[in-house]
Amino acid sequence: MSVHMHANKTTSNGAGHSPEPPQPNLYQKERFTMNMSNIPDLKCGIISVSRDCFIISLSENRRQAIVSAYEKKYGNLYEVKKTVENDGYEAVQLGFGDVKVQRVNKPMMGHFKKNDVAPKKTLKEFKLDDISSVNVGDTLKADIFAVGEKVDVIGTSKGKGTAGAIKRWNFSRLKESHGTGPVARHAGSLGACSDPSRVYKGKKLAGHLGCERVTIQNLDVAKIDADNNLIAIKGAIPGPKGGIVVIRNAKKA
Repeated sequence: MSVHMHANKTTSNGAGHSPEPPQPNLYQKERFTMNMSNIPDLKCGIISVSRDCFIISLSENRRQAIVSAYEKKYGNLYEVKKTVENDGYEAVQLGFGDVKVQRVNKPMMGHFKKNDVAPKKTLKEFKLDDISSVNVGDTLKADIFAVGEKVDVIGTSKGKGTAGAIKRWNFSRLKESHGTGPVARHAGSLGACSDPSRVYKGKKLAGHLGCERVTIQNLDVAKIDADNNLIAIKGAIPGPKGGIVVIRNAKKA
């Protein structure tokens, strides 16, 4: 049999009571009652940027949609009635190659519908001094160039995977005579050992070769076939067979 004892505090008149609650910290009182008049009025705002490949109205519609969704959930949001442009030049966009509608994302589909043109697989921008003679939906053919004209051809070179320093940077190899060792095709010295005790940035070493943007300048236009929309160019054309290239007027002709 166990006995449980319970004792209560008593006052002078013998009445029991619970312990007094702890007193609040004076620092907490001052912290919650301090004057907050030094905080300035702030406005939460949004501003949109129109990229080169999108039209201004598309950027404005997206900005308005974000503002409406924010105001429904959180409150007022100040919409900047200005679109920041990063152009300052005149240019046209050329599309090449048909593509299925199912393979075009929504932003680009809206871009094509806004201009009432069919979707294209490749879209490139060209700067022009005057675009007044070009209209949306115009078709450009090969006869815009002339035989004998100098042009630059831009394309993506063939990817060759990982290559050594000799193939990638045209390094020379060592003699394969007695005593050379199995280092005939190595890159050689990478730098000093004690100072700076590291390899400098940009050191030519083995690595990925090809699959990069290449520009071949001052090539000659050999023949123009306007009926079949073909251009014959004399010289090296970067990229594999069936690759997409850009032909422009030569800048250093």
